[in-house]
Amino acid sequence: MLFDYFMGDMVEREVVRNANNNIVAKCDEVWVFGQIADGVLAEIKLAKSLNKKIRYFAIRNSKIIEEISQEEVVFEEGLELEGRNLVQNE
Repeated sequence: MLFDYFMGDMVEREVVRNANNNIVAKCDEVWVFGQIADGVLAEIKLAKSLNKKIRYFAIRNSKIIEEISQEEVVFEEGLELEGRNLVQNE
């Protein structure tokens, strides 16, 4: 959501996390794009706790975006077990 600010360390990470969590709390559904990192996994947990609909999308060839099933979701290294348990319990 605030990718440029977060990655460039222009704004403290906690401020970005809080802003993202506020957006998740206010939205009707959450769309997740690409490989899931630990911060996104935390947002998915929050969305689930708030009973938000979660949709997953893959980015193919840097341009084509298509909705994928929960089974097709890809996680960063080390998050597979936790992530798979969370995602498939929707």
